Parts: sequence; structure tokens; C-alpha cells
Amino acid sequence: MPSPPSLADLHPLLAKIPQHSVEQPDVTALLCEGEAISYRDFWARAIDVADRLIGLGLTAGDRVAFDAERLPHTFSNLLGVLIAGGIYVPLGEKAPPARHDAILADSGARFRLTGENCTAIEGEPANGREPAGYILYTSGSTGVPKGVQITLDNLLDYFENVEALYPLAPGERVAQILDLSFDVAGGEMFQAWRAGATLCVVPTRNVLMWPRYFRDLEIVEAKLVPSQVRLAADKNLLKPGSLPRLRQVILGGELVTGAVVRQLRAAAPNATLINFFGPTEATIYISHYPIEADFADHEGVPIGRPLPGQALVIDGDETGELLLGGSQLAPGYWRMPEANAQRFIERDGVRFYRTGDLARFDPEHGFVFLARLDRQVKLKGHRIELDEVEKVIRTHAGSERAYVIVDGDELVCAIQAGLDLEAVEAGARALLPSYSVPRLVPLADFPLNPAGKIDYKRIREIVTG
Repeated sequence: MPSPPSLADLHPLLAKIPQHSVEQPDVTALLCEGEAISYRDFWARAIDVADRLIGLGLTAGDRVAFDAERLPHTFSNLLGVLIAGGIYVPLGEKAPPARHDAILADSGARFRLTGENCTAIEGEPANGREPAGYILYTSGSTGVPKGVQITLDNLLDYFENVEALYPLAPGERVAQILDLSFDVAGGEMFQAWRAGATLCVVPTRNVLMWPRYFRDLEIVEAKLVPSQVRLAADKNLLKPGSLPRLRQVILGGELVTGAVVRQLRAAAPNATLINFFGPTEATIYISHYPIEADFADHEGVPIGRPLPGQALVIDGDETGELLLGGSQLAPGYWRMPEANAQRFIERDGVRFYRTGDLARFDPEHGFVFLARLDRQVKLKGHRIELDEVEKVIRTHAGSERAYVIVDGDELVCAIQAGLDLEAVEAGARALLPSYSVPRLVPLADFPLNPAGKIDYKRIREIVTG
């Protein structure tokens, strides 16, 4: 049976993990569901997964799908895929079976990891040109999930940048709180393991209780979505002074407001707060903004300045679409040449990604996000195309009269009155992740703007009261 690559052939992104398994073998690499797994055992488990995949016929560039439950075996499964030279494709916990099926078909995955079992499936063999890494599927405006391919080289550049600016120390406890189908989860995992720190997984079933886990486990570093902070504060779970050991918090995934900053500063008075920005297409995060102690909120926290070797550019004069460039840019969307041509462009011989974000540059604070230019939104860290949600609702409603807007942290759909709303909602839940299923509000009349188009602003006023 072929074996995984030798340590000499291992990609630099991964090489520090076996080093820790030798130099600090008894330090805990993963604390999950009450199980503490040492670096020695964690590396051995990942090697076993790689061995089994290669034994089943995996070759470099093959896609391997796995059920992304936040359980101990999932993390060694993920690492094992990369050791073997494969591309991992997470199937999110919150996504229904129909979405999993669509991702399996589109990715052409040849193998699936379910629990601790490796299975060969009827996928497509690698063409030998696809480098190891991952494909993450985001919401697509056509109604079809859109795969973003990220390579280990993209990830290595990201981690080397972040580690130089915001390092972790061996043995420190780092939180893992985000869904593994969310790209920032990769930032949680590999930054901890490359530093020889301990990754502490907050159980999915109790994720709302993250402040208690952080306190009890003495977490020192965490990556949080602002919605998680707001919700904990609303539930009176984020008490002043309750997180004195927390020294570094990375915020991202949504606009960071002054209220979120104040809530975190009160609970974690010793923590440095950093706003990070970056779409999946730019490998986790591409810019950063350390939030000053006297930050005054006027239009949200700036997204700051690019990480070393990366670029943020305004396509316009004072304000315009934000373009991203640099070594962290993804190769592109998986098998979507038209989308690649539209979103990945060249300017004067330099490759950029069009974000669809309206932004401006502030000489003092760096770049400032202003608004979306299209109908893509982020809720609780999840990227959602409102057009995709509308298409699914309309299909199950049998009516074109379905319009989705955002109300705070919730999606709301104004829909034609007189329909069976329970049936429409059930159909939507069969195809969409739970976080993108909107609340349905029946309307008899739908307002139009002067141009004769649907007036989303007026609909928002009507359905939100």
C-alpha cells in the first residue's frame, strides 16, 4: 500500500504539526467533547486517515468530502486529507441533504469521510493539476452552490502574515467556535496547531454558551462573528469582567459596530481587539484594523490596511468598488469560467478580485466598508445571496411574488398572500441551510418604485412595521 508523503515532502503549511508531535508530544492539540488528544496522538490519527485514503486509491488533487461535524474524528479527517495531497470539501452541519448532494456532484468528490469511515464514491479522478487545499461552497446567485478553491500556498501566505502580526504561544488555549464550512474555521485550526497551542472546540449544541466555555477553559484567543457577541450580550451571558484571560479577539464576517466593541471590552478588559476583513476568495482575511481603546463609532469599525504582500484598491475616485490583490487570492471558482472572468480581473498586469463592496480610503484608519453593491449579505458570519433564497422560495411557492430583505440578523420574505406558507417553508428547508431560510410574511400588494421595479425599501417598511 502506498504511504503518505515523507516529512521532507510535506507542505510547509503542515510541517510544524509533526514537529510538535516530537518536541511536545504530550501537549494537547485538540480538546473536543471532553476528549483531550495530544499532538502525538493527533498526528498519528491524521496519518492513519491519509493511509486509508491512499489505500483506497486517492491521488494528488482528488476531492474528499467529509461531514463537518465538530467532533474529534472530523479534525483528524480534515488534516489527513491534506497530508495525502487531497482537496477537502466540507459538508456543513447546517446544510440539508439536497445541498450536500449538490456539492458532491459539483465537486466531483471521489471519497467521503463519514464519522471514522473512509468510502470511495463515484466521483471524478484528479487531473493532476489541482494543488492540495480545500473547496468551500458559498451561496450562489443562480441557486447553485459556488465552490471557492483555496490552495495550501494561499493558506501558508495567510498564516505567515498573521503569525508575524498576532502570534500565539505554545500551549495557549484557542477557541474553535465556527462551522467548519466557514473559511475562518481554517484560521482557528491551523494557527493553533502551527503554534503548538491547544484548539478547544465549543460544542455546536451549546455554541450560545461560548462565554462560559471561554471562562471555564481559560481561552486566550478567539475569532468571533459580531452576531455571536450581540446575541450573548442580549441573553445576559457576556458579563463585565467575565473573561479576564482573553488577550486577543479577532472579529470578522460582518460589520463590527461600536456597540460590539464596547460589549467585548467590558467582558474582556485585557484583550486586544482586531477587526479582520476578507472574503473566502482572498483566503480567510486580507486586511486588519487594531481597534484603539478610544475608538469612536461613526460608521462601523474600519477594515484597515492589507496584510503584508496583499493589496486593497478602490475602483474609482474617493469611493468605489473594493478590489483585492496579492498572493492570497484564490485560483478561482471551481469549474465556473464565466464567474471567474467576471470576478477575477486584471489591471495593468495585476490580478484582482472584485468584492462587490463599496468602500473608501481614510488616510488615518485605512479602508472603510460602506455597503454592498449587489444583493449578497452576511448574517452571523454566513454569506448569503438573496437572489438564491428568492429563487428557492419562488420555486416552492409557484409564484414570482417573493422578495427577500434583511431585518437585523434575520431574513424576511414578503410573499404572495393566500399560499400554503408551511409547505413553502418546508420546501425551502429541504434546499437551504437553516440560517438562510427566511421568515415568510404574506402581502396582498407589492409596491413599485418610480422606475416600475419592485420597491424593496417600501417592502422593508411594510414587513418590519
